[in-house]
Amino acid sequence: MMAAQKLRSYHCSNSGVPPLQHSLPELLDIRGDANPDKEAYVVRDIGVPRQAITFGEMKLRTQQLAAAFIAHGLKKGERVSLMCPTSIDYVVCEYAIARTGGILVRLQSSFKTEQDLKYLLGKSGAKWIIAQPGHNGKNYELFTTICPGLRDHDPKMKLGVEGLPDLEKIFILGEEPYEGTILLKSITSSQKFDLKELYQRQTLLTNDDIQGLNMTSGSTGYPKLVAQPYAYGINGWRNASMMNGITDRDIYITDRPMPYSGGMTGPAFGIGYTMVYVVTKASVGAGSEGSEFMLQCAEEEKCTVLLTFPYLLTDLVQLAQKGKFNAGKVRVGIFGGQSVNSALFTQCLNVIPNLLNMYGSSESNIPVGALLQDSVEKRASTTGIAVDGEAKIVDEAGDIVPVNTDGELCVRLKSLFVKYWGDDELTKQVKTADGWFLTADRAVMDHEGYITIKGRKQEIISRATVKIYPLTLENVIIKHPKITLVIVVGVPDARLYEEICACVVPHKDKKMTEAELREYCDGIFGECEDGLSLGPKYFVLLDSLPYGPTGKVDRRKVRKIAIEQLGMDTM
Repeated sequence: MMAAQKLRSYHCSNSGVPPLQHSLPELLDIRGDANPDKEAYVVRDIGVPRQAITFGEMKLRTQQLAAAFIAHGLKKGERVSLMCPTSIDYVVCEYAIARTGGILVRLQSSFKTEQDLKYLLGKSGAKWIIAQPGHNGKNYELFTTICPGLRDHDPKMKLGVEGLPDLEKIFILGEEPYEGTILLKSITSSQKFDLKELYQRQTLLTNDDIQGLNMTSGSTGYPKLVAQPYAYGINGWRNASMMNGITDRDIYITDRPMPYSGGMTGPAFGIGYTMVYVVTKASVGAGSEGSEFMLQCAEEEKCTVLLTFPYLLTDLVQLAQKGKFNAGKVRVGIFGGQSVNSALFTQCLNVIPNLLNMYGSSESNIPVGALLQDSVEKRASTTGIAVDGEAKIVDEAGDIVPVNTDGELCVRLKSLFVKYWGDDELTKQVKTADGWFLTADRAVMDHEGYITIKGRKQEIISRATVKIYPLTLENVIIKHPKITLVIVVGVPDARLYEEICACVVPHKDKKMTEAELREYCDGIFGECEDGLSLGPKYFVLLDSLPYGPTGKVDRRKVRKIAIEQLGMDTM
């Protein structure tokens, strides 16, 4: 008997994947005892020796460091800011803090301004900073700016920093000591610790407790601190993975940074597979050389699951066509963070047949994703179906809309974020009393429950009375044979509020003019509801697009570049 088609935009996952009941500290010990010699994390970078650590080593090193943290006065619920790029040091610190019940504040590995760092340290109420000194001591120099007198400070004493009353100590990762700080390795190498207090504290931890504060990407405003529970890292990726046959026998590779939700390290313990990380700047900042290195690592490490952003998918196709990449053992490719047009998706299937889209955020983890059992058409044209918890599409009044009707995507799941740290009012705006998270993403759901993300509310171009979704235009413009990348943004217009601007990166070996691009768009875009063309009014040709630290295109910077090149005033 055929199942009845949906009439309302609501779907509940039926994954059949039970959540893990073990706490994170228990999992560290379980995996370490069961597979002591199996690699848990591998880190690869261009021109840098391979880093790796086993599950057994993770158990012992995190125990030792956690006990040292307790001996130095770290209590449950106290915040520790970690300024460290993707590395073995990062995961050891992350899980040592987790064992103590302390709360990790995941910061970028470096900051450009004193104001950025002071804001986030103050917002989180961080007690400690653990950091790499940075290139040529850049991070340390920043610390001396926010902590006047640091060079003459006795590290055995508490710091007294104006405006940062909670900040007590700064620990430095590495081999070289810095004035006023404590060399982290010195607190574990010079003494032995009784693990009894550590185990007593671990028994009081639950998966509902807050493990970390994660910075949002800042793509829609100043970064917020998203409080994520232990369950976020343990169970968040399990449903989507196990529904697609991904198990502890797989080897997973990604170029997303460890400090970001997209690069979360928890699946190594939640699922039990080896996680291979390629340092982001090696894959994004190095251009085609970096993409080739990323794919080379996938082959060398015998990876079976590849997670990336769409930019790499473009490079993957081109490298495969040139014979520079063979998918080898990669059987599942996963992308997310941005939408992929159907043409690129189809091309990628010739390289990695099992290609899946996944949707998530710092607040919601991975609530929606594609399944291998779905048809190619479904996987190419939709974002996927609810794979963890519930999903619904609502209107402005919060009511569920009929299927195939545009609205806001809302999700409800057990690994949802707890709150925005230090901002209860903002939390109430996006998280309802009955547990729904309002994602601020526009979407539609079909009669089978499959969801298509249309774009963020903040990305919508408001031209007079018409709302225009950039993704709709991008999926058409990208089909031009001379174009490799396109981002559509709204630029100021004195009369209509915003107008459409297409920022285009042509193929390097193909010349393109604005006139040629305009003629192409005039031929494919018709009149919109407001009587104006749906095609862009402005075009900006660029050599490349700006990326954020996680590899995602920074649309705010693209818009700024467009406005500058067009000689406009910001609104």
